[in-house]
Amino acid sequence: LTKILAIIVLLSCVTAGITMLAINSLKSLSDATDRMEVAAEQAVDAAHLGQIVTAINRAEYRVGADPRPENRAAARQVIDEQTKLLNERLANISKTEDDQAKTHLAAIKDFRQKYLPELADTIKVAESIKNFEMRSELERLRNSIVSSEAAAEKLQTAARKAATRLNQRVKEDSDEANAEYKR
Repeated sequence: LTKILAIIVLLSCVTAGITMLAINSLKSLSDATDRMEVAAEQAVDAAHLGQIVTAINRAEYRVGADPRPENRAAARQVIDEQTKLLNERLANISKTEDDQAKTHLAAIKDFRQKYLPELADTIKVAESIKNFEMRSELERLRNSIVSSEAAAEKLQTAARKAATRLNQRVKEDSDEANAEYKR
């Protein structure tokens, strides 16, 4: 009876040990999934930074190509919206624990601080222009740019939606893995 009970106790201890190991491994996997989710979200935000800067720069060029007040107002709206998005994305990315990424972020923030005053100067120069007359060739070029811009904005919106959906999918997969861990 003692030998049988000893074997049962030994097997129970081994089972408990394996169970604890499995729980710890699942917890580790869950934590890794959470870190991957955050990293994926930050990577998407970083990818969006390029799109945002392109949108700001495109609005700046639009003002340069056509400095009329209504065009400046439309460009200013785009610049303000995109600058707000840029700051939000940078704030989210700044939460990273990756030291190399922090180095890149410092450079991005430095370049942002240098670019924004130059952008403001472009707007200021455009506001000082009083003569909006264009030769027919320049007007044709401006109209082509406006037409191209509309197509580019649609392309940019579609790309942003795809990136947002892929980021959402990572979150859904992570939530599903966490739910399975808890089960």
